[in-house]
Amino acid sequence: MSADFVVHPDGTVDYPDTSGYTMSAEEFAAADTRQAWSQDEPQPYYEPHHYEPTYHEPPHDDWLRVLKLVSGITAGAVVIAAFIVLVTSLTKPVTLTNPSGYPTATATQTVTASALPTTATQTVTTIPAPTQTVTAIPDPIDPEQQLRQIANGDRPFVSVRLADRWVPQLSAKRLGVVDQGIVWDNATTLREHLQLRERYHARLLWSGEWSTFSASNFWVTVAGSTFPTSAGALAWCTSQGFDRDHCFAKIVSTTHPVEGSTAYNR
Repeated sequence: MSADFVVHPDGTVDYPDTSGYTMSAEEFAAADTRQAWSQDEPQPYYEPHHYEPTYHEPPHDDWLRVLKLVSGITAGAVVIAAFIVLVTSLTKPVTLTNPSGYPTATATQTVTASALPTTATQTVTTIPAPTQTVTAIPDPIDPEQQLRQIANGDRPFVSVRLADRWVPQLSAKRLGVVDQGIVWDNATTLREHLQLRERYHARLLWSGEWSTFSASNFWVTVAGSTFPTSAGALAWCTSQGFDRDHCFAKIVSTTHPVEGSTAYNR
């Protein structure tokens, strides 16, 4: 007889139909039980599939990163809020109470939050201050001092070009002299000499330095032209429109005596 065994996935075994025949122990022992295990490989058993939404739990590490990010944002918000409250409280005006009734003063304290120190290189270019030139204005020179400077400068010319010759004398002035209705001083004498100098190339003498003048304290102006005789000098005076009292012939010398050194027009 053939014995077919069927093994189910749940581990149960269907034995072959013996039609009411009961095998003895010896027959069962001699039966080919390997046939039951040689059946086709049983197919897995699946429960009916129900389509339900499936939720996939995120990995454990992702949850930790999300938790840390949320914690960091929360902590930062708390710090910023605390800083704003601190700055607001410090910058709030403080009103001092004055029980005496006098006007009270309001003090405001400002706190500036500084950033972290940074290292910076700053180049400073020094621009030199502009040079200022100051021209000193000399003090006015005293007229007598100016007359002295002019006479000292003219002495070499007179000694070489005019001395011991006849020249037209145009003026002789000293302090207190009355001429042409005015009392002369050093200022008016200087002004007259500069006018004559410009027009007739005149030169200035100090009478005390020459032997042909009887008085030693006159400023004498002579024309820059020389003549061999007194007549030539007098003719020049006439040609220039001078009268006898304001132009005459004179010898300028350091050796000639006073006598014979002067000639006048008639």
